[in-house]
Amino acid sequence: MTATKPDDAQDSRRQLASAFQDVLKAEEERRAAARRPAGKRQPWLGILSLLVFASTVAWLAVDRPAWLFPPPVAEDPARDDAGLRLTMYAAATRLNAYRSTALRYPPRLEDVPGISARDLRYERLADSVFVLRGRRGSVSLTLNSRDPLEPFLGTTLSRTLQRSGR
Repeated sequence: MTATKPDDAQDSRRQLASAFQDVLKAEEERRAAARRPAGKRQPWLGILSLLVFASTVAWLAVDRPAWLFPPPVAEDPARDDAGLRLTMYAAATRLNAYRSTALRYPPRLEDVPGISARDLRYERLADSVFVLRGRRGSVSLTLNSRDPLEPFLGTTLSRTLQRSGR
């Protein structure tokens, strides 16, 4: 039988420890390489993109192309008149309904729910009399509570329904 020399066992252990250290070192290098960015950063690409974007926004703000900013709609006095008449008719109807329950007209238009006071001015002359004034565009109208509502509305409702296809 051959006896193993103690130096051979020691060399074998050293070689095994060295191989283990090499494996650990290679694994650490692989992890470090994975953490590093793959390529060199290119700041000029971001700067160029920002410059193109800023130029486009400036052009859109200055030139205002029609495909993005449509031209304003032309005012139509007949449409303003019809819309104001319908608004005033609806407000007068609600004011009359309020009077039928409260036995007087309200002190302010805002006290009646469901009335948009955007184009209207309301004035209560007495508990049973009011004046409603409206202005939309170039059209101004006045409706007194003593005036009949149907003649005030006129053909507005039929024209509006005809225009909408009903």
